Amino acid sequence: MSRKGFTLVELLIVMVIIALLSSIALSSYISYRKKARLTAIALPYAEDCTRQAVEYCLELKPSSSVNIDISTLSLPSCQSRSLGLYNTSLSFSGNFRCEPAGHISSGTIQARLSTISDFSAICDITSTGIRCYIQ
Repeated sequence: MSRKGFTLVELLIVMVIIALLSSIALSSYISYRKKARLTAIALPYAEDCTRQAVEYCLELKPSSSVNIDISTLSLPSCQSRSLGLYNTSLSFSGNFRCEPAGHISSGTIQARLSTISDFSAICDITSTGIRCYIQ
């Protein structure tokens, strides 16, 4: 007597494996969506804020090195704001070191969306340039 088909236990094992793979794929997908949203929304704002911080330092040209916190400045691109189109709000934090020659020797500017707490858009400023990324 030959049997055709699968037993209930074999079918349940396959279903468990599929469910496990789906849960792994879903968590990766959600993470990628959050990063994509930050890249599309917050990263351009972080880049604009960083450019304005560099311009601020060029105009300031302090007599000695000075650490500047973004929250103490009233730079238009670095102000927290509500983004109604995306149903979220954007906030900035960070600081930078302004040198007497009018350049920034080091600093970090961070932009966060209120709807995504585990990632943020970051721009690192060094004497050699600016590097912006999602972390």
